[in-house]
Amino acid sequence: MRVYQTKEIRNIAIVGSTRSGKTTLTEAMIYEGGLITRKGSVEEKNTVSDYRPIELERQSSVMASVLYTEYNNIKINMIDNPGVDDFVGEVAPSLSICDVVFLLLNAQNGIEIGTEINYRNIKKYDIPFVLVVNQLDHERANFEETINQARNLFGKKVTVLQYPVNQGPGFNSVVDILSMKMYKYPVGGKLEIVEIPDSEKAKAEELRNILCENAAESEESLMEKFFDKGELSNEEIIEGLKKGIISKSLSPVLCVSAKNNTGVSLLLDFIKEVIPSPGEMPMAKDINGNEIKCDSKEEPSLMIFKTLIEQHVGEISFFK
Repeated sequence: MRVYQTKEIRNIAIVGSTRSGKTTLTEAMIYEGGLITRKGSVEEKNTVSDYRPIELERQSSVMASVLYTEYNNIKINMIDNPGVDDFVGEVAPSLSICDVVFLLLNAQNGIEIGTEINYRNIKKYDIPFVLVVNQLDHERANFEETINQARNLFGKKVTVLQYPVNQGPGFNSVVDILSMKMYKYPVGGKLEIVEIPDSEKAKAEELRNILCENAAESEESLMEKFFDKGELSNEEIIEGLKKGIISKSLSPVLCVSAKNNTGVSLLLDFIKEVIPSPGEMPMAKDINGNEIKCDSKEEPSLMIFKTLIEQHVGEISFFK
């Protein structure tokens, strides 16, 4: 593995209610990054994340797993967290060291009790979050209702960046508001990037206007440009999104079917282009309140966030 510089690193935690698809999403991200050549599944008990006997037996995560993937010259460090409420204690260490949380929503169920528990922890640790609507390939998937419920819980910061065109069985198309293109993911085929159909243009343009306005609110100079021109360039929108995430004034919405890899490449592009690197995030503080610079030239400072005992290996401590 190559040595990555600070600007080439992203640190994320993946949380959500049980059965929202966290482990399946991390598996898809690792597969998309080329670190594995065959994507495992929870049902087949062969995912990278869930490997412990109790997890294989339950077919769900019990402990947080520290993982990574590589994508277009960046390294994405990620922690796949359990969704079952009984194991919520595993989530806290992840939130204490990651820069941004990816909160998964099950498109069939919308906001669940587990979503609210995770949101309370996100607020407790004062960390930015991105919403990922998953399982859009299911019969009962309802993207619009899920977004309405999300706005009721999280407020106006919820900003749709992508939406599904044909949710439900056969879901394979996503409209991306940033690029104003439609991404089609044929089963077993190559990704196609096409123009937005006429039937979707009015909706896409309306969401684009909301996106520009919300991105502009994170920076005074962007707001002036938006009022002056009525539009922002993609580069300016990305700048506004990044600043809005850092200030926790904005939570973008992405959509995927992790099981079918639909939208996963778009999600990884978003992580690369929009999610801040550790050096762009506000500086952490030590127990004495002193700021810790994220600079490779400074003295090393470690935070051990997890210690466990692995069979055949012994005690392992994970640190940032």
